[in-house]
Amino acid sequence: KLAGVLAEADAGPEGARAVVVGIGLNIAWPDGLPDELGATATALDHLAAVRVDRDRLLAVILAGLEARYAPLLEPSQSGVARRDLAGEYRRQCSTVGRYVRVELPDETFTGNAAGISEDGHLLVDVGGCRRAVAAGDVVHLRPSP
Repeated sequence: KLAGVLAEADAGPEGARAVVVGIGLNIAWPDGLPDELGATATALDHLAAVRVDRDRLLAVILAGLEARYAPLLEPSQSGVARRDLAGEYRRQCSTVGRYVRVELPDETFTGNAAGISEDGHLLVDVGGCRRAVAAGDVVHLRPSP
């Protein structure tokens, strides 16, 4: 794992009023990692084999977000922009096609991540039925036995 995304909704009496989204990115780690991390996690400096400039990385990330966000604000382009972003997400989502464990507040289940719905929900095949997951912890697992 190189990065993670965390989203939290501020739910009021009328439902979600705001969503705060953050990303965590492993940028610089020491060379020797504990065994429990070395098998499942990595950092940019390990992958690039060079020191990563945090300020430059932040500027690149923000520019990428701005390029994707700005068209969503244009009423004449927002529908096309949403379809384009959804298509890009589907093509690049590393979870689709993987065996996963989904952890929800009241249950946990495993299955094959089959796709992304039009609403952006992860579709998971679970024992003959397809479940749509709007929010939860999704863990990539080794293929099922």
